Amino acid sequence: MARVVVVSDATPLIALSSVGQLQLLEKLFGRVLVPLAVWQEVVLEGGPGAPGAREVAQASWLERTQAPALEPSLAKLGRGEAEAIALARTLPDALLLVDDAPARRRARALGVPLMGTLGVLRRAKVAGHLAFLRPVLEHLGEQGFRVHPDLIDGLLRDVGELTD
Repeated sequence: MARVVVVSDATPLIALSSVGQLQLLEKLFGRVLVPLAVWQEVVLEGGPGAPGAREVAQASWLERTQAPALEPSLAKLGRGEAEAIALARTLPDALLLVDDAPARRRARALGVPLMGTLGVLRRAKVAGHLAFLRPVLEHLGEQGFRVHPDLIDGLLRDVGELTD
């Protein structure tokens, strides 16, 4: 079976680093490709004090890469999201990490497999990289990441941390 090639947008990198869990990406996927626009958004534009900037800049397993030319259907998205989708489309067995709803809709329409931050955390819990998911989700909420409570309950139920 071919190994999945993972391409990340900015939000999963920022979210995971803000709760001290960026290393989960390396544990789950080995290496992660980061388009240059995403790298610029996370590391350069936010500055060294921005959420995730230092952690992302120091993660040697994150590979900065040039995205292919953007097709017109991606023009309404942010530059980082558009580059991430464009790059994922060119790679066989690619998995796109993205949270933004319009970008997720566009990626799905283009047939790009995707996963969001919560999917990464779920996979990490199932793989045994997280003892408990609830405190990570609570910390994520404290960092300003909004997730509908029903989605959190469903996720916690799915991994056995919430029973009716």
